[in-house]
Amino acid sequence: MYVTNHSHNDGKTYEVEIEYIVWSDVFICPYCHNEYVFHDVAFNSKTGKVLKEYVCSSCDAKLKKTSCKRAVVNVFDSILNDNIEMSKQVPVMISYKFEGKRYSKKPDKNDYDLINKINKEDLPFSVPIEKLPDGVNINQPKKSHLFTHFHHFYTKRNLWTLAAIFNTIPKFPKKHSYWFNEDQLKNYHEYKQKMKLEEIDEIKSGQMVLFIQDEKSAIIWLNSFLSEPKEFQEIHPAYTKIANIAGDNVPDIKELLDKNFIFEKGKYRRPQSEDEKLSVTEKRERELQREFNALLVEAKGSRKKIKECRKQAVIYGFEQCYKNKNFKDILTLASRLNKMIIENDSEITEFIEVAEMKEEGF
Repeated sequence: MYVTNHSHNDGKTYEVEIEYIVWSDVFICPYCHNEYVFHDVAFNSKTGKVLKEYVCSSCDAKLKKTSCKRAVVNVFDSILNDNIEMSKQVPVMISYKFEGKRYSKKPDKNDYDLINKINKEDLPFSVPIEKLPDGVNINQPKKSHLFTHFHHFYTKRNLWTLAAIFNTIPKFPKKHSYWFNEDQLKNYHEYKQKMKLEEIDEIKSGQMVLFIQDEKSAIIWLNSFLSEPKEFQEIHPAYTKIANIAGDNVPDIKELLDKNFIFEKGKYRRPQSEDEKLSVTEKRERELQREFNALLVEAKGSRKKIKECRKQAVIYGFEQCYKNKNFKDILTLASRLNKMIIENDSEITEFIEVAEMKEEGF
Protein backbone atom coordinates (compact mmCIF):
# COMPACT_ATOMS: atom_id res chain seq x y z
CA MET A 1 0.00 0.00 0.00
CA TYR A 2 2.82 2.44 0.88
CA VAL A 3 4.96 1.66 -2.16
CA THR A 4 6.19 3.40 -5.30
CA ASN A 5 8.56 2.60 -8.16
CA HIS A 6 12.16 3.83 -8.23
CA SER A 7 13.87 4.09 -11.64
CA HIS A 8 17.55 3.49 -10.92
CA ASN A 9 20.56 4.47 -12.99
CA ASP A 10 21.17 0.80 -13.78
CA GLY A 11 18.12 0.90 -16.03
CA LYS A 12 16.01 -1.20 -13.66
CA THR A 13 12.87 -0.31 -11.74
CA TYR A 14 12.57 -1.23 -8.06
CA GLU A 15 9.56 -1.21 -5.75
CA VAL A 16 10.36 0.83 -2.64
CA GLU A 17 8.56 1.86 0.53
CA ILE A 18 7.21 5.41 0.71
CA GLU A 19 8.33 7.57 3.64
CA TYR A 20 5.83 10.37 3.07
CA ILE A 21 3.81 12.18 0.40
CA VAL A 22 3.47 15.96 0.03
CA TRP A 23 0.02 17.18 -0.99
CA SER A 24 -0.82 20.62 -2.37
CA ASP A 25 -3.96 22.73 -2.46
CA VAL A 26 -5.46 23.60 -5.84
CA PHE A 27 -6.70 27.13 -6.59
CA ILE A 28 -8.61 28.85 -9.40
CA CYS A 29 -7.08 31.76 -11.31
CA PRO A 30 -9.49 34.79 -11.15
CA TYR A 31 -8.41 35.85 -14.68
CA CYS A 32 -8.52 32.71 -16.84
CA HIS A 33 -10.60 30.63 -14.37
CA ASN A 34 -8.33 27.60 -14.82
CA GLU A 35 -7.14 25.51 -11.91
CA TYR A 36 -3.50 25.62 -10.80
CA VAL A 37 -1.56 23.56 -8.27
CA PHE A 38 -0.24 25.92 -5.61
CA HIS A 39 2.96 23.93 -5.01
CA ASP A 40 3.89 23.93 -8.69
CA VAL A 41 3.71 27.72 -9.12
CA ALA A 42 4.53 29.07 -5.65
CA PHE A 43 7.19 26.76 -4.21
CA ASN A 44 10.84 27.59 -4.96
CA SER A 45 12.65 24.24 -4.79
CA LYS A 46 16.09 25.91 -4.73
CA THR A 47 15.44 28.07 -1.66
CA GLY A 48 12.75 25.90 -0.09
CA LYS A 49 10.54 28.98 0.33
CA VAL A 50 6.98 29.75 -0.75
CA LEU A 51 6.54 32.80 -2.98
CA LYS A 52 4.06 35.45 -1.91
CA GLU A 53 3.51 36.40 -5.53
CA TYR A 54 3.65 34.02 -8.47
CA VAL A 55 2.27 33.57 -12.01
CA CYS A 56 -0.65 31.46 -13.18
CA SER A 57 0.43 28.27 -14.98
CA SER A 58 -2.19 28.88 -17.69
CA CYS A 59 -2.30 32.62 -18.43
CA ASP A 60 0.86 33.96 -16.70
CA ALA A 61 -1.14 36.47 -14.69
CA LYS A 62 0.51 37.62 -11.47
CA LEU A 63 -1.32 36.12 -8.51
CA LYS A 64 -1.44 36.06 -4.76
CA LYS A 65 -2.94 33.21 -2.79
CA THR A 66 -5.32 35.56 -0.99
CA SER A 67 -6.84 36.71 -4.30
CA CYS A 68 -7.74 33.20 -5.48
CA LYS A 69 -10.52 30.81 -4.56
CA ARG A 70 -9.87 27.17 -3.78
CA ALA A 71 -10.99 24.51 -6.23
CA VAL A 72 -13.74 22.32 -4.77
CA VAL A 73 -14.57 18.70 -5.59
CA ASN A 74 -17.57 16.54 -4.83
CA VAL A 75 -16.54 13.20 -3.35
CA PHE A 76 -18.24 10.22 -1.78
CA ASP A 77 -17.30 9.83 1.89
CA SER A 78 -17.64 6.09 2.57
CA ILE A 79 -17.36 6.66 6.33
CA LEU A 80 -20.29 9.10 6.39
CA ASN A 81 -21.95 7.22 3.50
CA ASP A 82 -22.72 10.53 1.82
CA ASN A 83 -21.51 12.83 -0.97
CA ILE A 84 -19.64 15.86 0.36
CA GLU A 85 -17.74 18.87 -0.97
CA MET A 86 -14.07 19.33 -0.05
CA SER A 87 -11.28 21.62 -1.14
CA LYS A 88 -9.23 19.93 -3.84
CA GLN A 89 -5.77 18.63 -2.97
CA VAL A 90 -3.35 16.64 -5.13
CA PRO A 91 -0.09 14.74 -4.43
CA VAL A 92 2.96 16.61 -5.73
CA MET A 93 5.98 14.85 -4.25
CA ILE A 94 6.85 11.38 -2.94
CA SER A 95 9.81 10.84 -0.62
CA TYR A 96 11.45 7.43 -0.22
CA LYS A 97 14.77 5.69 0.37
CA PHE A 98 16.66 3.29 -1.88
CA GLU A 99 19.88 1.56 -0.74
CA GLY A 100 20.17 4.00 2.16
CA LYS A 101 19.85 7.16 0.05
CA ARG A 102 16.82 9.45 0.12
CA TYR A 103 15.05 10.28 -3.14
CA SER A 104 12.01 12.31 -4.14
CA LYS A 105 9.86 12.14 -7.25
CA LYS A 106 6.69 13.49 -8.76
CA PRO A 107 3.83 11.01 -8.63
CA ASP A 108 3.56 8.99 -11.85
CA LYS A 109 0.64 7.09 -13.40
CA ASN A 110 1.24 4.04 -11.17
CA ASP A 111 1.11 6.22 -8.07
CA TYR A 112 -2.15 7.85 -9.15
CA ASP A 113 -3.63 4.46 -10.06
CA LEU A 114 -2.78 3.10 -6.60
CA ILE A 115 -4.24 6.17 -4.87
CA ASN A 116 -7.44 5.89 -6.91
CA LYS A 117 -7.68 2.18 -6.16
CA ILE A 118 -7.33 2.79 -2.42
CA ASN A 119 -9.86 5.62 -2.51
CA LYS A 120 -12.44 3.31 -4.08
CA GLU A 121 -11.98 0.58 -1.48
CA ASP A 122 -14.03 0.39 1.71
CA LEU A 123 -12.03 0.46 4.92
CA PRO A 124 -11.54 -3.04 6.36
CA PHE A 125 -12.34 -1.84 9.90
CA SER A 126 -14.43 0.92 11.40
CA VAL A 127 -13.05 4.29 12.52
CA PRO A 128 -14.57 6.76 15.00
CA ILE A 129 -17.00 9.23 13.42
CA GLU A 130 -16.54 12.50 15.28
CA LYS A 131 -17.67 15.96 14.19
CA LEU A 132 -15.20 18.81 14.51
CA PRO A 133 -16.01 21.04 17.48
CA ASP A 134 -15.99 24.83 17.31
CA GLY A 135 -12.77 26.62 18.16
CA VAL A 136 -10.39 29.27 16.84
CA ASN A 137 -7.94 26.77 15.33
CA ILE A 138 -10.52 24.16 14.36
CA ASN A 139 -12.68 26.68 12.49
CA GLN A 140 -9.84 27.43 10.08
CA PRO A 141 -9.81 24.02 8.27
CA LYS A 142 -13.61 24.04 8.39
CA LYS A 143 -13.59 27.24 6.35
CA SER A 144 -10.54 26.65 4.14
CA HIS A 145 -10.91 22.94 3.33
CA LEU A 146 -14.60 22.34 4.22
CA PHE A 147 -13.66 19.72 6.81
CA THR A 148 -16.56 18.64 9.01
CA HIS A 149 -15.19 15.53 10.76
CA PHE A 150 -11.84 14.47 12.23
CA HIS A 151 -11.23 11.80 9.59
CA HIS A 152 -11.11 14.51 6.89
CA PHE A 153 -7.62 15.40 8.09
CA TYR A 154 -6.34 12.08 6.71
CA THR A 155 -6.06 10.53 3.26
CA LYS A 156 -7.84 7.24 2.60
CA ARG A 157 -4.46 5.50 2.74
CA ASN A 158 -3.80 7.01 6.19
CA LEU A 159 -7.23 5.92 7.35
CA TRP A 160 -6.47 2.28 6.48
CA THR A 161 -3.59 2.43 8.94
CA LEU A 162 -5.54 4.32 11.59
CA ALA A 163 -8.46 1.92 11.28
CA ALA A 164 -6.17 -0.99 12.05
CA ILE A 165 -4.64 0.86 15.00
CA PHE A 166 -8.02 1.72 16.49
CA ASN A 167 -9.17 -1.89 16.18
CA THR A 168 -5.90 -3.48 17.27
CA ILE A 169 -4.92 -1.44 20.33
CA PRO A 170 -7.56 -3.05 22.62
CA LYS A 171 -6.50 -6.53 21.55
CA PHE A 172 -2.82 -6.80 22.46
CA PRO A 173 -0.04 -5.07 24.37
CA LYS A 174 2.87 -3.37 22.64
CA LYS A 175 6.10 -5.39 22.54
CA HIS A 176 9.50 -5.63 20.82
CA SER A 177 9.60 -1.86 20.15
CA TYR A 178 12.57 -1.17 22.41
CA TRP A 179 15.82 0.78 22.10
CA PHE A 180 19.08 -0.82 23.29
CA ASN A 181 22.62 0.20 24.00
CA GLU A 182 25.39 -2.19 22.85
CA ASP A 183 25.52 -4.05 26.17
CA GLN A 184 21.77 -4.65 26.24
CA LEU A 185 21.60 -5.70 22.58
CA LYS A 186 23.43 -8.99 23.11
CA ASN A 187 21.20 -10.05 26.02
CA TYR A 188 18.06 -9.14 24.09
CA HIS A 189 19.07 -11.22 21.08
CA GLU A 190 19.88 -14.15 23.36
CA TYR A 191 16.43 -13.94 24.89
CA LYS A 192 14.58 -13.35 21.63
CA GLN A 193 16.22 -16.12 19.61
CA LYS A 194 15.92 -18.76 22.34
CA MET A 195 12.17 -18.34 22.40
CA LYS A 196 10.39 -21.31 20.79
CA LEU A 197 7.80 -20.08 18.28
CA GLU A 198 4.99 -22.63 18.51
CA GLU A 199 2.99 -20.33 16.28
CA ILE A 200 3.44 -16.83 14.90
CA ASP A 201 3.48 -14.36 17.79
CA GLU A 202 1.18 -11.90 16.05
CA ILE A 203 -1.49 -14.59 15.68
CA LYS A 204 -1.35 -15.28 19.42
CA SER A 205 -1.82 -11.61 20.20
CA GLY A 206 -4.67 -11.13 17.75
CA GLN A 207 -2.80 -8.72 15.51
CA MET A 208 -4.41 -7.69 12.21
CA VAL A 209 -2.73 -6.49 9.02
CA LEU A 210 -3.84 -3.87 6.51
CA PHE A 211 -2.25 -5.42 3.46
CA ILE A 212 -0.30 -8.55 2.60
CA GLN A 213 3.35 -8.07 1.68
CA ASP A 214 4.96 -11.36 2.69
CA GLU A 215 4.21 -14.88 3.95
CA LYS A 216 3.97 -13.88 7.59
CA SER A 217 1.45 -11.11 6.96
CA ALA A 218 -0.48 -13.47 4.67
CA ILE A 219 -0.91 -16.05 7.44
CA ILE A 220 -1.80 -13.38 10.01
CA TRP A 221 -4.42 -11.94 7.65
CA LEU A 222 -5.87 -15.36 6.84
CA ASN A 223 -6.07 -16.20 10.54
CA SER A 224 -7.95 -12.96 11.18
CA PHE A 225 -10.20 -13.40 8.13
CA LEU A 226 -11.10 -16.95 9.15
CA SER A 227 -12.77 -15.89 12.39
CA GLU A 228 -15.51 -18.10 10.99
CA PRO A 229 -15.07 -21.01 8.52
CA LYS A 230 -15.16 -19.84 4.90
CA GLU A 231 -15.13 -21.37 1.43
CA PHE A 232 -12.19 -20.84 -0.90
CA GLN A 233 -14.39 -18.84 -3.30
CA GLU A 234 -14.93 -16.28 -0.53
CA ILE A 235 -11.33 -16.18 0.70
CA HIS A 236 -9.54 -15.90 -2.64
CA PRO A 237 -10.98 -12.56 -3.94
CA ALA A 238 -10.62 -10.88 -0.53
CA TYR A 239 -6.99 -12.06 -0.29
CA THR A 240 -6.13 -11.00 -3.83
CA LYS A 241 -7.56 -7.53 -3.27
CA ILE A 242 -4.98 -6.58 -0.61
CA ALA A 243 -2.06 -8.87 -1.54
CA ASN A 244 0.99 -6.97 -2.80
CA ILE A 245 3.88 -9.45 -2.57
CA ALA A 246 7.12 -8.77 -4.42
CA GLY A 247 10.59 -10.34 -4.18
CA ASP A 248 9.41 -13.23 -2.03
CA ASN A 249 8.55 -16.76 -3.20
CA VAL A 250 5.47 -17.07 -1.02
CA PRO A 251 3.33 -20.18 -1.68
CA ASP A 252 0.04 -19.44 -3.42
CA ILE A 253 -3.07 -18.91 -1.32
CA LYS A 254 -4.36 -22.47 -1.87
CA GLU A 255 -1.13 -23.95 -0.53
CA LEU A 256 -1.08 -21.53 2.42
CA LEU A 257 -4.61 -22.55 3.33
CA ASP A 258 -3.99 -26.29 2.93
CA LYS A 259 -0.84 -26.27 5.04
CA ASN A 260 -1.74 -23.78 7.76
CA PHE A 261 -5.48 -24.26 8.29
CA ILE A 262 -8.02 -27.06 8.52
CA PHE A 263 -10.24 -27.96 5.55
CA GLU A 264 -13.52 -29.36 6.82
CA LYS A 265 -16.94 -29.75 5.17
CA GLY A 266 -15.87 -27.67 2.16
CA LYS A 267 -14.61 -24.76 4.27
CA TYR A 268 -11.30 -23.62 5.80
CA ARG A 269 -11.06 -22.85 9.49
CA ARG A 270 -8.43 -22.08 12.11
CA PRO A 271 -6.71 -24.97 13.93
CA GLN A 272 -8.54 -25.25 17.25
CA SER A 273 -7.34 -28.17 19.36
CA GLU A 274 -3.77 -28.45 20.63
CA ASP A 275 -3.28 -31.52 18.41
CA GLU A 276 -4.37 -29.59 15.33
CA LYS A 277 -2.11 -26.64 16.17
CA LEU A 278 0.85 -28.93 16.84
CA SER A 279 0.32 -30.87 13.62
CA VAL A 280 0.13 -27.71 11.50
CA THR A 281 3.20 -26.21 13.19
CA GLU A 282 5.32 -29.35 12.79
CA LYS A 283 4.44 -29.75 9.11
CA ARG A 284 5.20 -26.09 8.45
CA GLU A 285 8.55 -26.24 10.24
CA ARG A 286 9.64 -29.39 8.37
CA GLU A 287 8.82 -27.75 5.06
CA LEU A 288 10.63 -24.52 5.94
CA GLN A 289 13.69 -26.49 7.10
CA ARG A 290 13.78 -28.47 3.83
CA GLU A 291 13.68 -25.30 1.76
CA PHE A 292 16.37 -23.67 3.92
CA ASN A 293 18.63 -26.72 3.56
CA ALA A 294 18.23 -26.56 -0.22
CA LEU A 295 19.20 -22.88 -0.22
CA LEU A 296 22.23 -23.58 1.97
CA VAL A 297 23.40 -26.37 -0.37
CA GLU A 298 23.03 -23.98 -3.30
CA ALA A 299 24.98 -21.27 -1.47
CA LYS A 300 27.84 -23.64 -0.60
CA GLY A 301 28.05 -25.13 -4.09
CA SER A 302 27.82 -22.01 -6.25
CA ARG A 303 29.19 -18.50 -6.38
CA LYS A 304 26.05 -17.15 -8.06
CA LYS A 305 23.79 -14.81 -6.17
CA ILE A 306 20.40 -16.17 -5.07
CA LYS A 307 18.02 -13.61 -6.55
CA GLU A 308 14.75 -14.97 -5.17
CA CYS A 309 13.81 -17.23 -2.28
CA ARG A 310 11.10 -17.99 0.24
CA LYS A 311 12.05 -15.47 2.92
CA GLN A 312 10.18 -17.30 5.68
CA ALA A 313 12.34 -20.37 5.03
CA VAL A 314 15.47 -18.23 5.39
CA ILE A 315 14.21 -16.73 8.65
CA TYR A 316 13.26 -20.13 10.09
CA GLY A 317 16.59 -21.67 9.04
CA PHE A 318 18.54 -18.75 10.52
CA GLU A 319 16.63 -19.20 13.79
CA GLN A 320 17.63 -22.89 13.96
CA CYS A 321 21.24 -22.03 13.13
CA TYR A 322 21.25 -19.47 15.93
CA LYS A 323 19.89 -21.96 18.46
CA ASN A 324 22.58 -24.46 17.43
CA LYS A 325 25.26 -21.72 17.48
CA ASN A 326 25.92 -22.43 13.80
CA PHE A 327 26.66 -18.84 12.83
CA LYS A 328 28.85 -19.78 9.85
CA ASP A 329 25.88 -21.21 7.94
CA ILE A 330 23.99 -17.95 8.47
CA LEU A 331 26.87 -15.97 7.01
CA THR A 332 27.44 -18.48 4.19
CA LEU A 333 23.88 -18.14 2.94
CA ALA A 334 23.87 -14.39 3.58
CA SER A 335 26.91 -13.98 1.30
CA ARG A 336 24.92 -15.49 -1.59
CA LEU A 337 21.59 -13.72 -1.01
CA ASN A 338 20.75 -10.82 -3.28
CA LYS A 339 21.33 -7.49 -1.54
CA MET A 340 17.67 -6.48 -1.88
CA ILE A 341 16.49 -9.63 -0.05
CA ILE A 342 18.55 -8.66 2.99
CA GLU A 343 17.86 -4.92 2.96
CA ASN A 344 14.09 -5.34 2.62
CA ASP A 345 13.66 -7.73 5.57
CA SER A 346 14.57 -6.57 9.07
CA GLU A 347 14.43 -10.10 10.56
CA ILE A 348 16.94 -11.48 8.04
CA THR A 349 19.17 -8.44 8.58
CA GLU A 350 18.99 -8.88 12.34
CA PHE A 351 20.09 -12.54 12.23
CA ILE A 352 23.01 -11.68 9.96
CA GLU A 353 24.17 -8.82 12.19
CA VAL A 354 24.06 -11.01 15.29
CA ALA A 355 25.91 -13.83 13.48
CA GLU A 356 28.64 -11.39 12.45
CA MET A 357 28.99 -10.23 16.05
CA LYS A 358 29.22 -13.81 17.28
CA GLU A 359 31.85 -14.77 14.72
CA GLU A 360 33.91 -11.72 15.68
CA GLY A 361 33.85 -12.84 19.32
CA PHE A 362 31.37 -10.38 20.79
